Amino acid sequence: MKLFTIATTSSSSFIILLLLAKSGSGFQVPPSLLAHTSRLCPSPLSPPCRRRMQFPLQISDEKDDDDGDSTNNKNDEAKNDNDAPTAATDTALERKIAGRKKRVVAGYTIMTAGYSLYSLLLLTLARAPLYNVSGPLMTAGISYIMKGAASAGRLASDTYKRLNLTLLGYGLITFTTEIGLTLGPLWLITNLVTIVNCIKGYGYGLKGWELQGETVAMFKDDIKSGLKSNVECMKQILKPNKISTGYWVATVISAFVMLQKGWELLVTMKCGLGMVDFARYFVMTNVLFTVKDASDRKRLEGTTFIQLNLMASLAMLSWASLGGSIGSILYALISGFLAVRGVSSIRTKQQQKQ
Repeated sequence: MKLFTIATTSSSSFIILLLLAKSGSGFQVPPSLLAHTSRLCPSPLSPPCRRRMQFPLQISDEKDDDDGDSTNNKNDEAKNDNDAPTAATDTALERKIAGRKKRVVAGYTIMTAGYSLYSLLLLTLARAPLYNVSGPLMTAGISYIMKGAASAGRLASDTYKRLNLTLLGYGLITFTTEIGLTLGPLWLITNLVTIVNCIKGYGYGLKGWELQGETVAMFKDDIKSGLKSNVECMKQILKPNKISTGYWVATVISAFVMLQKGWELLVTMKCGLGMVDFARYFVMTNVLFTVKDASDRKRLEGTTFIQLNLMASLAMLSWASLGGSIGSILYALISGFLAVRGVSSIRTKQQQKQ
């Protein structure tokens, strides 16, 4: 029998009598007492009776519900306290990521506008304007593509990492050329923005918007795997499909001319227009390889590859406009091939949507 502290109120006495009756001692509660106390307290465990009880009451070994609720409340408060810093950290990270994306998209926008404006200046100032405008105009087009990729969060794709490095290479090659110094701050600022923004864009593609991982090790692994993949892609001459063979031929021709221009620079040790010429073929070679890789994977219907096909076709056509050489004929043929593939991809894409 548990020890009870006897209270003087009728409701507490009634509870004690009930407990004695339930304890198995044989004690019976008198009916008259039961009727009398029920008028005072309809239910011993009702809120009015609980408020009247001024003594601690513990029955058996079960824990009081209030203690349990208090424990749960304390646990919930502790959990909320622990979750609060995590939620705040997540919110801060989301704001930081949004800021990074906004800045890199703005960088690609500046690049697109800068190279487009520079192309317009070349149309009025340069000799053979169509040929000279092809380099910066292609770069403006690629910058526009990268702007869309950054907005959509696709910078981690091998295609966009390759295009990022292509833009970075163009910016580095042409940053200190004589033609850049002649045109003044527009050229220098645009190329400077290109260098900085493409490094950031490639880094976000490599490490994610959170910039997680060890930079040097990840960069080495990415370059190593990328070179290996590129070599394997160029080994596929006839195996994937006949269309890929056409892209392979175009890529090899552009790469050959690029290397020839590079050799001339090494021999003459002169910068200026020669560097710009080399950069032009550098961009074209990478664009042709990119669509060749897409053809191997049967992805030419993608918007990016359609744009690259048409862009490269126009550039090749401008090169063919120089005339008077076998090279011009080759450029015209390549331009026609790229235009046909671009238009065909558009039709295929429209059919797939229907």
